[in-house]
Amino acid sequence: MQGQEFLISATSVGIEKIEHD
Repeated sequence: MQGQEFLISATSVGIEKIEHD
């Protein structure tokens, strides 16, 4: 479960960086 939470966190950060780029 913790791995899934980390994956969601990493994805959210990635999406934010792409949107800000």
